Amino acid sequence: MSGAYFSIFIDVILLLLLVAAMVFAIILNHRLNKLSLEKEDISKTAEIFDQAVQACQEGVQTLKESVNAQTQRFAEQIKQAEKLQHDMVKITTKATKEQENLYATLQEGQKLLGHLKTITTAVPSISGTNAPGASKGKKKTTKTDPQANTIDKLDNLR
Repeated sequence: MSGAYFSIFIDVILLLLLVAAMVFAIILNHRLNKLSLEKEDISKTAEIFDQAVQACQEGVQTLKESVNAQTQRFAEQIKQAEKLQHDMVKITTKATKEQENLYATLQEGQKLLGHLKTITTAVPSISGTNAPGASKGKKKTTKTDPQANTIDKLDNLR
């Protein structure tokens, strides 16, 4: 009899294991059905995510192209600005030199004007008159007297 109890005991254990397996299979089937339903939602979400990723990639590509174009334009503008700066330096340098030349010429002209005033003041004393502008009329001179011609020209300048 002990063999019969042992056989029944094993049958009961197998029956319990079978029931447990069936309960586990039912729970697993229920979860798989639920996962199958969620799979469609996940698939739609993945598809939307994929579209968003593609749109982002296109946006990044467009942004890269825009940045490259702007960089190129900025580089060209910088080159132009550097060229203009160089030109401005040259112009400023040339203008400074011209200013210095004009100032030197002005000083030289003032010196010559001083000499001319000295000469015109001295001319009346040479020609016989002491007052400046004493003889406003032209004197008749001959071409053989260069000093007289010079005096006439100086009188005409006054």
